[in-house]
Amino acid sequence: MGNGHPSLGHCISACNCTDAVGYKDTCMLLIAMHDIEPWDCRALIKEKLQKQAELSKRSPLRNIYVEDGMAFFRLETTTLLNQFSASLSRDQFVLGCQTLLAKRGVALSDSDVRDLYDVFDSMDYDKNGMLSTGEWAAGLSVFFRGHIDRVVHSVFNVIDRNHNGTLQRWELKEYLSPFVKAMTPPDADPLRPMLLDKAVDELYTQMKLNKLSDITSEEMLAWTRRGYNIIDFLCKIIEKEVYQLWLEHSKKNHPHKWNQWHKQGDWHTHAYNKDRPMMPTYSQRGAYGYANPQVTQQFGTQGLPFMQPQTQSGGIFGQSSMF
Repeated sequence: MGNGHPSLGHCISACNCTDAVGYKDTCMLLIAMHDIEPWDCRALIKEKLQKQAELSKRSPLRNIYVEDGMAFFRLETTTLLNQFSASLSRDQFVLGCQTLLAKRGVALSDSDVRDLYDVFDSMDYDKNGMLSTGEWAAGLSVFFRGHIDRVVHSVFNVIDRNHNGTLQRWELKEYLSPFVKAMTPPDADPLRPMLLDKAVDELYTQMKLNKLSDITSEEMLAWTRRGYNIIDFLCKIIEKEVYQLWLEHSKKNHPHKWNQWHKQGDWHTHAYNKDRPMMPTYSQRGAYGYANPQVTQQFGTQGLPFMQPQTQSGGIFGQSSMF
C-alpha cells in the first residue's frame, strides 16, 4: 500500500461528494490515488479477540450481571463529562470497575486490578488510549454475565442515544466507527468513511424487519439468532468491497498484468497477496467466507451482534456469547 492523505476520503464523505460522483467511482479513485491493496481485516484485531477470550475466564467482571454493568457505565460516562458520548480513559475505566465491584461486595486482589487494565487494553480497538461508547459497550458484553437476550437488550439501550426505543443510522454509524477503524490499516484510512457508510447501510438493511420504523431491540436480537455477529459481518463487508474494487481497478488500468494473472487460472481461489488479485472462495475461508476454520471454531460464528469471542458455556456465564 502507498501512503495516503486520509483527509481526502473524510472530506469526500463529509461533503456528500459520493452522492454526485458515486460510491464505486469514489472508492476506485481513492484506491488508485493511494495505491491501496486488499488486506486481512481479522488479522488486525485477532490479538485483541484472543486476549478478551482469555480474560473473560478470570476477570472479576464476570460477577456482574450485564444489565447492572451496562447501566452503571452508562451513568458513569454521563456523570464524567455530562454527555453520554463521553469516552473513558484507562484510569477512569478501572476506577469505575472498582466502584461497581465494591458496590456488589466483590473484593479485588492486585492481580484482579491488573486484569482490569488488561480488559481496557483489549477493548481499545483503535489504540487511542480512550474507550468510545461503541468500544466499551461491545467489549464489556464479553465480560459481564447474562443470557443472550439480556446482553442484546443491554447493549441496545447503551447505543440508543436518544432513548426513543429504536436505532437510527447515525447511532449505528457512531457505534461501528471504532471497529471499522480497527479493521482498516493506516494506509487505507482514506477509504474508511466510505466503508463505514457501506457497513451501516448493509447492517441497517439486514437488521430492519419492519420497513416502517428504525431498528428495534427485538430486530437486533432476531439478527443475532440468525447466526450473525459484527466481527464476521464487518470483515465480509470490508474485504469484499475493497477486493472487488481493487480487482476492477487492476483489470482496467493494468490489463497486461491482469491477463497474465487470469491465464494462471487460480487467481480467484487463493489468499490475497501483492502479486495477484486472488480472492478466497467462501468454502475456503469458513463462516461467511471470511474466517478460516481454526478462527471460526475458536471464536464461534453465532455470537451476538457486536461480538467478541465466545465465553465458555455453563457456570456463571450460562449460554452467553459475546458482541
